[in-house]
Amino acid sequence: MFFLARKNLFAEKTRLLISIGGVAFSVLMILVVGGLYRGWQIRITEFVDSVDTNLWVAAKGTGDMSHSISLLPANLRDDLEAVRGVASAEEFIGRTMLFEHDGDESRLMIVGFNPDTGKSGPLRMVSGTKKIRDGEIIVDRAYVQKTDAALGHTITIAGKDLIIRGISTGGNMLVYQYAFVTKETAREVLQLGDFTNYYLVKTVSPELVADRIKDQFPNLTTFTKEEFSEENKKVITETFLPIIGVLLVISFLTGVAIVGLTIYTATVEKSREYGVLKAIGTTNWQLYKVILAQSFMAGAIGSVFGMILAFGVSFLAEYVVAGFITTILPIDLALVFGAAMGMAFLGAWIPTRRIAKIDPALVFKA
Repeated sequence: MFFLARKNLFAEKTRLLISIGGVAFSVLMILVVGGLYRGWQIRITEFVDSVDTNLWVAAKGTGDMSHSISLLPANLRDDLEAVRGVASAEEFIGRTMLFEHDGDESRLMIVGFNPDTGKSGPLRMVSGTKKIRDGEIIVDRAYVQKTDAALGHTITIAGKDLIIRGISTGGNMLVYQYAFVTKETAREVLQLGDFTNYYLVKTVSPELVADRIKDQFPNLTTFTKEEFSEENKKVITETFLPIIGVLLVISFLTGVAIVGLTIYTATVEKSREYGVLKAIGTTNWQLYKVILAQSFMAGAIGSVFGMILAFGVSFLAEYVVAGFITTILPIDLALVFGAAMGMAFLGAWIPTRRIAKIDPALVFKA
C-alpha cells in the first residue's frame, strides 16, 4: 500500500508541488507566527530577567517599567540593608525617555550601569565597546534598524549630547529599546537629583523579606524577580499575543484546507483505479491506508521544507524589522510536525469517505 501511495503522490508533479508547498507554507506560517509568540514572551523581558536580584523594590503604586515612574530616595540603601534577611541592596537607575532624533520621536529606556563591572549593562554587544565613559551611550540594534543611528553618531536626550559608542542586542521591547549609559550620565539625563528608581535586593528568602519591607516601609512596593518579569510582559501578552494566537489557528486551517483539497482531487482522479482495486477484493480500510499514506508523506515532506524556510525567514526578518523577535525551540519543531501530521490526517478524512462510496460495479460499465 505504501508503494501505491507513493506512486499516486508522485505521479502528478504539479499536484505534488501544490500539496507539499501548501504544507510547507502552513508550517512556515505556524513556526514564524509561533516563533513571534514565544519570542515576545521570552525575549521581551530578557534584560529584566538577566538582572542579578531576588527582589525589585519600587515606590508604592509602581507597576511595570513602561507605564509608571518609580522615584525612591538615594539614601534608602542603608535602611533596606538593615531589614532582617537582606544580604545587600543596590540602586537601579532606569526610566523611559521620549526625545526627538532627526525630527522623529524616539523612545529609549535609559539604564545607568557600571562599565567596569558590567552589572545591569547590555546583554550582548554587536559592535563597539561596553567600556563607555560619561557622555557616551550604548543603543540596541533594533533602535539602529529603526533610525539612521550608527557608531559615532550623537543623539540628544533631555539636552544632553550622547555619543553612540556601542550597539547591543537583547533589549528590544518593541515600542522602545534599552540604552545604556554610566550611572552619572543617567542621573543627569533623567534629572534624578537625590533620587533613584529602584533597589535590587539580594536575599535567600524573597517572599519573607518582601513582607518585612512592606511592613517597615508602607510607601514601598516589592516584586520578586518572576513577578516583575510578568508585570513588564503584560503589555505584550495582553495586547499582541491574542492576535498571534488567531493567526496560528488560521495558518493551521489553511494547511488543512490545502492538503485536503489536494488529496481529494487526487482521489477523485483515481476513482476508477480504486474501483478496480475494490472489485478484486481490496477492502475500504486498505484503500484508506493508501490515502492516509499519501497525505502523511505530503505532510512530512512539506514539514521539512517549511521548517527550513521558517529559520531562513526568521533570521533575515530580525535584521530588517525591528519588532520581529522570534524564538524557535526544538519542542516547537516537534509540535509543528505533529500539527502537520494532524493537517494531513484531517485533509485525508473527506477523500476516505469518497472511497467508501465507490461502487466496484461501475468500473465495468461501458
